[in-house]
Amino acid sequence: MNISISQISKLISGDDPCLFKYWYAIRHKAEAKKEDLSADLVQWRIRHNQVVSNIIGNVQKSGGEFKREKWVVLKLSENDALVGKADIIHENDKSIQLYECKGGQPSSSDAIQLLIYLYVLTKDESYKNKELKGILGYKDYKKEYSVSDIPEGIQELINEYSKILISDSEPRKYEGSSCRFCNAKCEFKEE
Repeated sequence: MNISISQISKLISGDDPCLFKYWYAIRHKAEAKKEDLSADLVQWRIRHNQVVSNIIGNVQKSGGEFKREKWVVLKLSENDALVGKADIIHENDKSIQLYECKGGQPSSSDAIQLLIYLYVLTKDESYKNKELKGILGYKDYKKEYSVSDIPEGIQELINEYSKILISDSEPRKYEGSSCRFCNAKCEFKEE
């Protein structure tokens, strides 16, 4: 099973405590993928794309190679992986800058997502001899992180939540603001 890095980051941060939502989504990908076309989400997508476009413009000026929506994968077992797409990876001879762009307000789960991406890159042999830096970008705010900012025990947290999401047992459910993005049938879902 593939577990999304953005899902794990929301669980680790506590921004979205509903384990059931993600457990369900992993098992019912086609049904759980719900495109929300509400005005606020459309605006968020526009802001996100503007941030990505601005960063790409600046990255291209500085030279080096960049990749957009680069898969970042951490194998958890033979059949399971933690996966995500970094918005931009900019590489030159000595360093790698990973950009995670957001269209909303700064949140701890966004920072954790970026730090998990950095953590996964530290496990990649092709990046071993390069300085890794992460940049979390919003429309009017930017925060830089280094490998030393990766929380101690991040692998244990990843393992803990992954084990719950991979388990056959249904995990706990919590009502929250993200219920509108969830197709799981539970007592908190408005019909």
